[in-house]
This record gives sequence, structure tokens and C-alpha cells, in this order.
Amino acid sequence: MCNSCQQLLDKVDRLQAKISKLRMSRRVLISMVEDLISEKAQEINHLQDEKIELEKTNQKYKMALAQKNEILIDMAKRLNNN
Repeated sequence: MCNSCQQLLDKVDRLQAKISKLRMSRRVLISMVEDLISEKAQEINHLQDEKIELEKTNQKYKMALAQKNEILIDMAKRLNNN
């Protein structure tokens, strides 16, 4: 076999090895991106659940404050009537 043919075959082998490494790197990157997307979705779900709970708690405080305000208004009216 000629020397230049062997050089070309060696170059083809090196390029195939590089392609193989690039494919592996691509798979790793895709896996990492998929993991990040999954983590982000989980965090969004957690934050949405937390928001709902905070809104419920906020509504309870709002109702309690409204009741206390009514009591204060009633007491102020009684004081003004006396």
C-alpha cells in the first residue's frame, strides 16, 4: 500500500474518532439540558404550590383583620355614643 494511502486511512481513523467523541459530548450536553429542564419544571411546580398556600394564608389574615377592624369600629361607635 502506498504511503499517502496509509496517511489518508490514518486521517480517516482520527476523524472518525473525533466524530465519536463529538457524538458523546452531544449526548452528555443533551442529557444535562434535559436534567435542567426537569429541575426547572419541578421548581416551577413547587413555587406555584407555595403561591397557592401563601394566597390561602393571606386570605385568612385578611379575614381576621377585617373582623378585628369591625370590632374596633364598633368599639369606637360605642365610645362616641357615651
